[in-house]
Amino acid sequence: PVDAKLAARWESNQLVWVPQPGSPAVDANSPTDSTTLDQLGQPRRVGGRSDIGAYEVQPSWSTQVVLAL
Repeated sequence: PVDAKLAARWESNQLVWVPQPGSPAVDANSPTDSTTLDQLGQPRRVGGRSDIGAYEVQPSWSTQVVLAL
């Protein structure tokens, strides 16, 4: 199994699973994916490709506090 390197975080009154630095999910989605917004309404394709999963990592993600579970 591959470690997805996700952490739980509350955002917009929702518990979301956020890819952490080094996650294989970041910028790894199909280049033909046409989804424009993630589950929180944030833009997709921040970087080269969109992230795999419902949450798109945004540029300020490394400065936010997360709870590793």
